[in-house]
Amino acid sequence: MALNQNLQENLQYIKEELNSQEKFLESFVRFERFYKKYKILLIALVIIIVLGGIGFISFSIVSSHNKKVANLAFSSFMANMKDGKSLAILKNKNIKLYEIARYLKAEKENTPIGNTAEVPFLDSLARYQNALRKKDIKELNAMALDENFLLSDFAILNTALIETKNKNYKKAEMSLKQISKNSQASQMAILLRHYLITKKK
Repeated sequence: MALNQNLQENLQYIKEELNSQEKFLESFVRFERFYKKYKILLIALVIIIVLGGIGFISFSIVSSHNKKVANLAFSSFMANMKDGKSLAILKNKNIKLYEIARYLKAEKENTPIGNTAEVPFLDSLARYQNALRKKDIKELNAMALDENFLLSDFAILNTALIETKNKNYKKAEMSLKQISKNSQASQMAILLRHYLITKKK
C-alpha cells in the first residue's frame, strides 16, 4: 500500500513536471510565432528607439555647446560693444541674447532700437524708449492702453510730461488721472499734479 502510494505520488510529480514543461514550450512557441509575425516591426521599433536616443543626446550636446559659445560671445560683446564678430555669433547661436545685445548697444549709442520681437518685453521697452526719444504722444498713449505692457503708468506719466512741456495743462491733468494710486509712478504723478495746480492760476 505504501509502495502504491509512493508510486502514485511520483507519477503525480512527473505529470506536474511534464505539464509545466509543456506550458513553457507552449509559451515559447507562442513567443516564436509572435516574433516571426512582427519581426520587422520589432526591429524597426528597436532601431527607432536607438536612433531617437542618439538624436536626443546629440541635440543636448549641441544645445549645451551653443549656450556656452553664446554666453562667451555675450561676455565678449559686453566688454566691447563694437565687437561685430561676437554679435554675429550671438545671432547664430542664441537669438534672444542677440536681441538683448542689440538693445544694450542701441541704448548705449542712444540710437533707435529696431524690432526685438524674440524678446517681447524688450520689444515693448524699445518701443517705449523710441516713443520717448521722439516725444510721440500717440505711441505712448497706445502703450499705456496695452494691458501686457509693464510700464504703462510710466508711459502715461511721460505723456503728461510732454503735454506739460507743450503747455497742454488740461490734457496733462487728464492723463495723470489714469495713473493708479498703487503704481510706482504715482509719487511722480502727485508732484506733477501739484505743479499743474500752479499753472491754473
